[in-house]
Amino acid sequence: MSGTVGALAAGFTLTESTKVDAAGARTGRSISLFGRYQPGVVAPISAHTVLIAFDMTSSPDASVSDGRADVVVAVKALTRHALWNTASAGAPASHLGQPSQSSLETLIGGAANTTPIQLTVSVGASLFDDRFGLAAMRPDGLEAMPDFVHDQLDTERCHGDLLVQISGESEAGCLAVVRRIARDVGSVMRLRWSASGFAGVESRNLLGFVDGTGNPSLTNHSSANDFPFMGGSAQPWADGGSMLAVRLISFDTAAWDDTPTSSQESVIGRHKVSDTRLDESGVLRSHVGRLNADGHSPIPMLRRSYNSAIGAPEQGLIFIAYQPDFAAGFLRAQSVLAGEELARYATTHGGGFFFTLPGLADSDDWYGRRLLT
Repeated sequence: MSGTVGALAAGFTLTESTKVDAAGARTGRSISLFGRYQPGVVAPISAHTVLIAFDMTSSPDASVSDGRADVVVAVKALTRHALWNTASAGAPASHLGQPSQSSLETLIGGAANTTPIQLTVSVGASLFDDRFGLAAMRPDGLEAMPDFVHDQLDTERCHGDLLVQISGESEAGCLAVVRRIARDVGSVMRLRWSASGFAGVESRNLLGFVDGTGNPSLTNHSSANDFPFMGGSAQPWADGGSMLAVRLISFDTAAWDDTPTSSQESVIGRHKVSDTRLDESGVLRSHVGRLNADGHSPIPMLRRSYNSAIGAPEQGLIFIAYQPDFAAGFLRAQSVLAGEELARYATTHGGGFFFTLPGLADSDDWYGRRLLT
């Protein structure tokens, strides 16, 4: 296998507020797929991302073994795509089954695809229903995302049996991978919903504030061995996986833009330009203040969100957060944020709760093998 794919790379760095320059220093980065967890959970954020959620298409009359076989076909195909797109950036490895001609990713993605395109594979709570005989293997705490106060969920943009995130430096290159995946898994899965996003300059969201300021610091891969990953005490197969909350959020940008900057800062709890925290009197009832109330430990989540713009009027955020436990992480956050002022400007329309599968042991492994065999 190409030398760019090897043992799990150390050196991932996520500081309290990871600054990402969408135009900058990610070229030449290599991705290694092998290790306890999938690298997409902690690797530096890419310039572009696409999320695609699928449902299995197994017949209701299919046996459990036939249905599970379809799931195996799907995850093996996704594993092949992960290997193709990281084995040699812009020139997938022909011996893994990829066509040897110039790749579609390079042809339509251009020079930006000299860096790898990264896939991260997760499964939804619905995969553990009675169709595939996996109910006893469900990770503790994985459930369908509930409808929270102020949500306006569109069921067609929620949940899914499998979720794939494709990230890279070229939007067109990511879309080329989406096309390949859709073609290769079309016999066993159908698209449920999709969303595309882009990294903000200096991690700023489309409200103008830096996103993810409460992220923990992960200075190397050894410090990430515990957070945000699950252990395998309850479900040994799940060791190295992570609970994933995805929220498709739209902003009322007209109302936000009509709000004075000082009032915006009171809603968020940070100064807009400097990204410094307001004093205690100003931050108390803000978004930041509620999440960091005195006497409470920090909420354990690793946020990897992207901006989204479906059209000029509809702008928002693809909220992505990894955690070992929904109850202590995202669900606790929703509890303390209930009734916050920010809800006037941000509405969730879709997304879901998922479990990001553990990483690959070697080039013969495939995602979910310990679950499905």
